[in-house]
Amino acid sequence: MNTSKVLEQSPGPERLEPVLVVTAPKLPAERLDQLRRSIARQLRERLWVVPDGVRWSVELLPVGAEAVLLRAADPPPEASGQDQEDASRKEAAEKRRILERLQAYRRDKGLGCFGPVAAKCRRWKVTPELLRSALFEGGAISMEQLRAVDRALDKIMLEDPGDGPAGREGTEGAPERE
Repeated sequence: MNTSKVLEQSPGPERLEPVLVVTAPKLPAERLDQLRRSIARQLRERLWVVPDGVRWSVELLPVGAEAVLLRAADPPPEASGQDQEDASRKEAAEKRRILERLQAYRRDKGLGCFGPVAAKCRRWKVTPELLRSALFEGGAISMEQLRAVDRALDKIMLEDPGDGPAGREGTEGAPERE
C-alpha cells in the first residue's frame, strides 16, 4: 500500500505515523498472534530477524494504529510441494532411463566400453570408474554427468549406427531399446 492511498483513506486531518506492516504466509490466528508478539519483542530489543517467507514495509497510518500489523499472504507459487515432487519424479525417471541405456550399451559392447563414453564427456569429469560405480555399485553421479553420458551415447550411435541397444527410443536411425 503506498502513502498516497493511505492519505486518501485516512479520516479527517489526523496525524500520520510510520507503522511496520508485516506480510506473513497463511498461518492459524494463534501463530499470527505469536509472530506479532515475537516481532514486537524483537523490535523493542532493536534486533529483528526476519523469518523466511515474511515480507515487511513501513506505511503511514493514523496515530493510534497498532505498532505491528500482520497480513496473511498466499505462499509463493514456486514453493508448491506438488511441483517439486513432479520434478523429482521426472528427474528420477530420466536417471533410470540413462542408466538402463548405459547398461544395455555395456551388455552389447562388453569390457572396456566405458572408456570411449567417458572420453566423449571429459568436460563433465566422467571417468570409466565413475560409470562402473554408478552402474554396478549404485555410486553417486550427478544429473549433469548423466546427461553428458546420454549425449555421449548419442554421439557414439551416430558414429557407428551398429552400436546396438544404446539408441534412444524414437531416435531416427537408431534401434529401439529392448
